[in-house]
Amino acid sequence: GAFQLEQRRLLPLWNRKQVMRMGRTPVKIETTSYDFKQKLCRMTRRDENNVVVVDKTIPITDDTIPGEAIAIYFRSLPFESKRDFVFRLFSLEPNFYAITIKNHGVEHIRTPAGEFDAYKMEIVPDVGILGIFAMFFPKVYVWHTGKPPHYWVKYRGIESGINTPESVM
Repeated sequence: GAFQLEQRRLLPLWNRKQVMRMGRTPVKIETTSYDFKQKLCRMTRRDENNVVVVDKTIPITDDTIPGEAIAIYFRSLPFESKRDFVFRLFSLEPNFYAITIKNHGVEHIRTPAGEFDAYKMEIVPDVGILGIFAMFFPKVYVWHTGKPPHYWVKYRGIESGINTPESVM
């Protein structure tokens, strides 16, 4: 994929995801391109025979980021502003999810890679009307180094979905 840094904001330009079989043949190829001037995203999915099975153009907003790029996007946030960040996460379903990144400030942490003063950030998905059940969802935290480019040094939360184990990295 490719990104553009514009006024300390990381904008996605395009992304390509390939799912391969063990024999190295593609099962599917997903390509996404973003046009923030036109406020459009085009998502194309091809099957194993390279036949287009999905070709959609979807309206986006300035706060849209691709799900695959969340780790890169985090590194561009101005953590030192000590504020929360709100954006819309775009998935390849395709769908959008409202996400808030709560800034819990700086903590001194120990990891296998060493000790760091790091910003503790909580990832809070907006689950709409299900918000009344939010206390039953495991919390997800990430820690990034205090100085730019804010390296990711720790993670605590669910692995990949509600019914998956919690992990600490």
